[in-house]
Amino acid sequence: MVTIIADFKPHCVFSGSDVLVTCRVEGIKDKHVVSWLKDGQEIIRGEEMLVDDYTSKRMFPTVDTDGKYSLKIINAEITDGGTYSIRVYEKGLSRSPKQIAQADIVSVECKKSDEQLKCRIVDKALHRPRSVQRPEAPDLGTRSGPPSLEPSGIYSLFRYILMHVFPLWTWLRGLISSKAPVSQ
Repeated sequence: MVTIIADFKPHCVFSGSDVLVTCRVEGIKDKHVVSWLKDGQEIIRGEEMLVDDYTSKRMFPTVDTDGKYSLKIINAEITDGGTYSIRVYEKGLSRSPKQIAQADIVSVECKKSDEQLKCRIVDKALHRPRSVQRPEAPDLGTRSGPPSLEPSGIYSLFRYILMHVFPLWTWLRGLISSKAPVSQ
């Protein structure tokens, strides 16, 4: 009889770190095949990798002589998160092997590290899409019409007043004062 001994537990890791999933399987014989599963889908059956080449280069299953099965995931990524299980098949005379045992081993949650998040926030702030970037301030000498009242346009508002409104006021004041009757 095959027995899988594992304490199911959650495991949180940062992306880029290594993950080691282990359990003990007792009663394994030559007629048995052990498979690793992620979220119910086989990723390794015996020595055969059932995942894409990129993922298979980061996953390494091992077996010790005392029945300890391990799956090492190198440079974990967010997509490596999920529930990892082990399944034991018995090879028989029929073409398809018969499942005789299965157990969930660990639930892995892979998060981005704080440094990566900070870098990503800074990167997004510095490299905004073109449509979101604040437009450059126009040259005030060639500007026509009143300036906008955006916070960045306060300086241009004062300059507009000094260049257009104040001279007009000064001219009007001189005109009015020249026509005013002079008292004797």
